[in-house]
Amino acid sequence: YVVSTEEFERDLRWLREHGYETVRVQDLIAWSEGRFTLPEKPCIITLDDGYESTGVCAAPLLEKYGFTGVVAVIGAVAQQYSDQPDHNLRYSHMSWEAVAELSYRGVLEVQYHSWDMHTLSPRQGCNKMKGEAESSYRAALEKDLGQFADACAAYGVKTVPSVAYPFGAYCALT
Repeated sequence: YVVSTEEFERDLRWLREHGYETVRVQDLIAWSEGRFTLPEKPCIITLDDGYESTGVCAAPLLEKYGFTGVVAVIGAVAQQYSDQPDHNLRYSHMSWEAVAELSYRGVLEVQYHSWDMHTLSPRQGCNKMKGEAESSYRAALEKDLGQFADACAAYGVKTVPSVAYPFGAYCALT
């Protein structure tokens, strides 16, 4: 789950040496609508969960190599670290203030990773629970994503219109 700073830099160097170019989520959306041309070797570098090390370690390395990426932030966890700051690069997550600052630096786009559906029980990610009514599921998902959007608006976080489903779990209704 964790890549050391040295390993991450080796990966970025390899991508650069082999001609890969990063594209943004916004570029991919524009490409899907016929408004953007992808480079010969496109890639998107994704960073999961919004750890503090993303801003402190990963963002400067992306800038160094001329790359961009996208970070998937868990809203409730960003709120927790906003309410009770804790700065330990081994486990800390970014506060909303740090997420907002990062969203304006330009090297990393911020995408939804749910407000509080980053769990395996009772609900597995953004998946519908067994026996859950469709209307209840829709209401839960809309509430969760709405909380994330409201927090982003309140803290001035720029986001892209994309969701990284927690644990890759979703269903046809999602």
